[in-house]
Amino acid sequence: MPKQRVSIKGKGADIFFGDEAGPVEEAPIEQRGSAPLPPTETVTAPAAQPASPFQEDRPEENKEPRKQGTQETSPPAALPFDINETPVKKETYVFTLTEAFALEDLKRDLRRTFDLKASKQDLLRCALHILVEDYQKRGGDSHVVKRFKKKFPA
Repeated sequence: MPKQRVSIKGKGADIFFGDEAGPVEEAPIEQRGSAPLPPTETVTAPAAQPASPFQEDRPEENKEPRKQGTQETSPPAALPFDINETPVKKETYVFTLTEAFALEDLKRDLRRTFDLKASKQDLLRCALHILVEDYQKRGGDSHVVKRFKKKFPA
């Protein structure tokens, strides 16, 4: 007779990190629901400890509340883009094969012709900078507006 599989349902992280009380034995399926539930244990939280060992070194007068986060706002339109600024927001976009090949060709040509080691991400960021700056300067006469008027004729 084959050995019955052990269920891990309801054991959470204990199956990975161990359980101080020992393994939980489940009753066979025929006996489930007939036995009373075991008493629950009350768990008390450990004493508060600093989140970082460096917080203890801060003088008491410097322990003011810190901002937990800020509301995301867009930069003012007049600020120029900087390709050297470290990007922090991840996005994913889909390209046609022709667009993807053109991006790879541009990257390769810049490296071979001008010895510029630009990444695809840098090239796309640069293109975005140019597109937005053109729209900010020319508005309705910008390249993006002209292309979208062709795509979505009135």
